Amino acid sequence: MISWTTNNNKNIIISILIILILLGGYILKSNYKSINNENEDANSKDIKNELKLKYLLESFEKSIMKSTDSLIKFNQKAIKSGNYTNLRNELFTKDVIKQKIITDSSHKINGNNADYKIDLSSTSNTYKNVIGFRLIESVIPLPAHNINSSNNKIIVEHYDDNNNGHEILVHINEGFYTFNEIADRVTTDIIAAVNNLYPPINGVVYFTRDKFNILPEPNNDDIGNKYRYKIVRQTNDSNNNLVPVQLIFKFKKTGNNFYKLLGFDNIDEDIDEVRNEYGTNFHLLAPLVPIQHIQYLDIVIPEIPTSSTKLTTYGKNIIDRIFINAEPSESVVYRVPESEVHTTNYFYPIKLNSLSIKILMDGTFPIDPLVQTNYFEFEITMLKNTKLMN
Repeated sequence: MISWTTNNNKNIIISILIILILLGGYILKSNYKSINNENEDANSKDIKNELKLKYLLESFEKSIMKSTDSLIKFNQKAIKSGNYTNLRNELFTKDVIKQKIITDSSHKINGNNADYKIDLSSTSNTYKNVIGFRLIESVIPLPAHNINSSNNKIIVEHYDDNNNGHEILVHINEGFYTFNEIADRVTTDIIAAVNNLYPPINGVVYFTRDKFNILPEPNNDDIGNKYRYKIVRQTNDSNNNLVPVQLIFKFKKTGNNFYKLLGFDNIDEDIDEVRNEYGTNFHLLAPLVPIQHIQYLDIVIPEIPTSSTKLTTYGKNIIDRIFINAEPSESVVYRVPESEVHTTNYFYPIKLNSLSIKILMDGTFPIDPLVQTNYFEFEITMLKNTKLMN
């Protein structure tokens, strides 16, 4: 309709120019006759010319008004026709349709509340020609404990008096602990695990807090007035002199988030490097401020093509990242930002029979599987007019 209107505007302008040219020719011709016919009365000629000019202008005005009226009527009909077409397409002959579905982990066909599968065929006989998928809203209860099945294990390597290393898998008792309580809990459980390797001699246990201890340590440095842990690792040699380090942490080998509880990087310590770092002080501040609560949750659904996901620095394709704004045992209520609601990333049509939902804690490890039922609302976009694929 825009093209039609533009062409008619050009025609009107050309018509006006032609009329003006004819009018100018008429005036010149009249003036020419006036000069060569000196016997006619000049005043009479002027009056006649003015009358003719007035008549011509009135006729031109009527023609313009008639053309304008016709154009307005045509545009009104075109607009009505366009609105009808749009309305018909929106209500009856849509190219795509959107369907919102609500899932909850209590309806899972397998898995636990942190990693489970939902069967969609029971509600819709399978979603076909799916070309878009997004998370709209979710409600996820948080674990009640900050030490739980997601981070309650740590592999340590203990070196005996002959400098032989022994790896030990230590289980930390689950629960909700304060900053000071975590230090005491971890120390107690590690000492107990090491002593299981060495029977008491004359009732005296081998590994004690004199040799290994985790202590809360206020720290005022360039990262601010924060608390970090001081790790004490020492023993006595054959001459009863203090020597550093009998025990190191294998954070990376453990494969969970335990390293964050103490404020370490996710690495495996090397005995020689740690001994050199300790020097003669026999203690070392953990390099980072501990993180003892969940920071965010990543939602992973493998069935969804990568073009509708977000890529993390961990190399995982996620549906969305949910930042935590609630306390342990409370529920995180999340709704997608409005700026994302009006965007769409389409992908090649797929059939969607089920959804495998994984909830990852801080981007890498599954959240505690004992969390309560969680809920998700998703929007599925399906291609109805399959001719568009041709």
